[in-house]
Parts: sequence; structure tokens; C-alpha cells
Amino acid sequence: MPSLALGTSEVTVLELTSAYATFANAGTYREPYTIESILDADQNAVQTHSPRPKSVVSELSTYIVTHMLRAVLDEGTGKSARQMGFTHAAAGKTGTSENYQDAWFIGYTPQLACGVWVGHDQPRTLGRSSAGIALPIWAAFMQKALALWPEEKWPEPKGLLWKAIDTGTGDLARSGCTQRRKEAFLPGTEPEKMCTLHPGGISGFFYRLRNK
Repeated sequence: MPSLALGTSEVTVLELTSAYATFANAGTYREPYTIESILDADQNAVQTHSPRPKSVVSELSTYIVTHMLRAVLDEGTGKSARQMGFTHAAAGKTGTSENYQDAWFIGYTPQLACGVWVGHDQPRTLGRSSAGIALPIWAAFMQKALALWPEEKWPEPKGLLWKAIDTGTGDLARSGCTQRRKEAFLPGTEPEKMCTLHPGGISGFFYRLRNK
């Protein structure tokens, strides 16, 4: 199917959440497991899980993905989590399948990754998107779970380039750009073209003042 290139193949909640956990781990993949150790009657370890972490994505790339996914919660489809009182620094993504048959929210903080799927065993519509069904479950769980850890900030890796861009064009912002934001780029991928929709210099400064 052509749509497979867009990621329409089926996965489990565990598979998808462990993939997102790689972003939380700065590009290091850790295979999920359920048993930490098995002890005998004398409390001797018969078997112990030995993690085998593997670096699969660069730290710079994962930070940029996290930076983009934070916007989902702060201003995108997941912003209702903030209205529910969830204030932690977090990144994530909503997902709703065709006809509202599946509702997903996968999100993570520096300490914890969590995935929520809502659906029926035999596919039928839920009638609502993931923001109205899966996200509230995720936010309620994470609010309680994160109370067990001190809050952490996202560590910024060395080597990132930050550029002010015009959000309408994606080009470098001029003094007259009224909608601007700082974005992180890998070296060599930053935009080089200046915005052509707005003036620069002193005239651009006064243009922005007039159009705020």
C-alpha cells in the first residue's frame, strides 16, 4: 500500500512508546522489559535483566524532534493538557485514525515516557479525536506519576544553531516580521534566505510596532 510510506502500518502501544522513549533518552534505544530479576527462596538472584542500550539517533537530532513535539502540548493538538493542570515540560503527539477508530497519545518528559491507546477490539468509531479521549488519560496519569520525581529540564546538547525565523515563510526573520520564533537547526540545515514578505532595518522595526 502506498500509505505504508506515511507510517500507516499497525504497531502496539509498547512498540510506539519505546520508540518515543528513544527521544527522551537523547537518541539511545533501550529495549522494554517486564522482569527486573528472579530470586530463589534464599533471595539469591537466579536471573537478572541486563540492559543493552544502543545509540540509534544523534543527540542533536533527538533534541530538535523534542523541541518540535513540545509545541504539540504548548500550542497544538495537545494543548488541552495544560488546561487540565499538567505543567511539566513534556513533548508528545496525538494520533487519530480514519473514522475515529483509534485514539493515541504518546508523550514523554526527561524522566518518563507514556503511551495511551483507546479503541474497540472490533474496529468501530469512537466518535471523538485522541485529544478528547486519549490525552486526558495520559495527562491524569503523568500528573500523578511525575510527582514521584523532582522536575527536570531538557538538557541542550552542544552544537545546535538557533535562528529567528518568520513563522509564515520559514525564512530568516527580518526586523519587520511580526510572527517570529527561535528554532533549532543542525549545522548546515539552517535557512539562509531572508524573509521577503516584511521590511528590514529601521522601517521594519516601525512596521512591526504598527502591526503588533
